[in-house]
Amino acid sequence: MNGLFTSLIAFLLLSNPLMGQLAVPCQVLLNDGTCVRGETEFPQMFEKKLLLFLPEGNDKMKIESQTIREILFPNGNDTLVYKFLIAPKRFSNGKGTRRLWLREDISGNMSLYYGFNEGKNAPGVEAWYCKKSKDSVVYFLTMKYVGGAVVTFGTKKTFRKNISVYFKDSPDLVIAVEKDELTYTDLPEIVDKYNSRH
Repeated sequence: MNGLFTSLIAFLLLSNPLMGQLAVPCQVLLNDGTCVRGETEFPQMFEKKLLLFLPEGNDKMKIESQTIREILFPNGNDTLVYKFLIAPKRFSNGKGTRRLWLREDISGNMSLYYGFNEGKNAPGVEAWYCKKSKDSVVYFLTMKYVGGAVVTFGTKKTFRKNISVYFKDSPDLVIAVEKDELTYTDLPEIVDKYNSRH
């Protein structure tokens, strides 16, 4: 029984990239233009400091997130790019901002970003944000809670409202979302279609 339990835990850690994260090679580009190489975990949305393991010996350093421009993680023939971006605080009636670590999934006139935060006593949260190239902040689109068997997206109403605000210059996309022809799972397609027209 003990061997079965150990095998199950190992399977869960290896099959879910968000669980049991290990430090992976990266380049940290600082705001002052400096590049530091080492290994770190993929940052969660609300991390204020990055713990970087340096290649020489067992040295490590803590870097304040606000001093980092972006983190580059090699991923086969591609590179995963994480940025520490400004977002309006949710549920604050438009008052205040905060910075979030987000992975850039699509770059263009409209960029799509993804973030994750593990819950301590609650389910983890995955969230998607967008940003037009002319904007200085990213805007919330939708989220889902992830925990055990529970996977719930934010409400359709919130998603539709956010799409109608941020994609209003592409009314056909807004209408497709309102008619459920495009949904939460189609975010990359929605952003790609938007970028092909603007």
